[in-house]
Amino acid sequence: MNVVTDKEYYDEVEKSAFPIVVIFTSPFCPSCQVMSSIYDELEEERKHYITFLKINIEQSKEVKNTFGVSDIPTIAIVIEGEPCAVFKGFAPKNILEDTIDLFC
Repeated sequence: MNVVTDKEYYDEVEKSAFPIVVIFTSPFCPSCQVMSSIYDELEEERKHYITFLKINIEQSKEVKNTFGVSDIPTIAIVIEGEPCAVFKGFAPKNILEDTIDLFC
């Protein structure tokens, strides 16, 4: 999964024809590390109709602040440039699947 900068995030949102799942994470977050493999599986299963982006909150503070991220991991679903769902904290794969599938 691509870790993107603030600029890359905005470029991707502008050009993407697909919904975007944005994952806010940090290399210093144990829960984020545990969930990393789940994110990779979700991306592999849905890569043909959803764009997945990973934001390192230590490096991309503008996007982090735009979404008001204070806890990690946080996942946002963005459609046509607008966040339509944001959820925080650890979640099992089936909950993430259901949420992503509901909006995408």
